[in-house]
Amino acid sequence: MSTSPTVAEGEPTRAPTTTRFRKWIGGDRVFPWALVLPAVLLLLVMAIGPTLYVFVLAFLKYTPGKPIEFAGLDNFVRAFKTDRFWRGLYVTAWFVFVSIGIQLLIGFTTALSLQRVNRRLRQITMTLMLIPMMIAPTVVGVLWKMIY
Repeated sequence: MSTSPTVAEGEPTRAPTTTRFRKWIGGDRVFPWALVLPAVLLLLVMAIGPTLYVFVLAFLKYTPGKPIEFAGLDNFVRAFKTDRFWRGLYVTAWFVFVSIGIQLLIGFTTALSLQRVNRRLRQITMTLMLIPMMIAPTVVGVLWKMIY
């Protein structure tokens, strides 16, 4: 007599510990969410936490050596009245729209032109375009290995 559990035909076999863990965690509906939960919590802490902190700081007046005071909307009123703020906003918006426009134009032009060439040239071109993305993590890894 076999001690292994019987499995219906077509049903995948699972290790007993995995099945017990899935039952403990709440079944197949909750299990994927339990796996994603640590990443979501890390994202909340690392992204939303500093955003909320800066939002709170925007309403405070801080001078080194003096106690922190609540400023309300005074910081925003003072910023909106300066030409430096509006100039910085203009330069930032111009840079964003122009750089995104140029990137889209180059990307679409490259993609459309690669549709017209033969397969071998397309593969070589795509490889050459992907090399910079692959080299950056490699260089960082080598530098860290050299440092430590």
